[in-house]
Amino acid sequence: MENTQRLRQSRIRRSLNAENLNRLGLTGLVWLVANQMLDSSLTHDRLRFALFLTLLLILPGFVLKWLNWREASRAIQEMWPFGQLNYGQVSSLPATRRVIESELSEAVPLLNLFHQQIGGSLQESETEVVAAID
Repeated sequence: MENTQRLRQSRIRRSLNAENLNRLGLTGLVWLVANQMLDSSLTHDRLRFALFLTLLLILPGFVLKWLNWREASRAIQEMWPFGQLNYGQVSSLPATRRVIESELSEAVPLLNLFHQQIGGSLQESETEVVAAID
């Protein structure tokens, strides 16, 4: 793996980890504020609220970040060869594509003619084989 790939992956990893820490910190802050607002006799409600926060906010966030990390890592690996091209090579790609598309569109009538001729030859061969068998 190239150094630029590792650098990009480490930047993405730091960003995703910062988002996870931010989510965890804000969720903890919500839990602390809720604890201050609840009566001291409602300890079981505090634990239940912490469990709901964990199940509904923290765990899905970690799962989504993990999925995003996998997708970003895969995208970096797929885009790495494209990043190795210089400006001239990258700018010639659309022109090359247009040339290929125009040549293919010009070849369509010829390909259709070949298709008709081969189809006709196959039908003639089939009738000759059937006649020979009969």
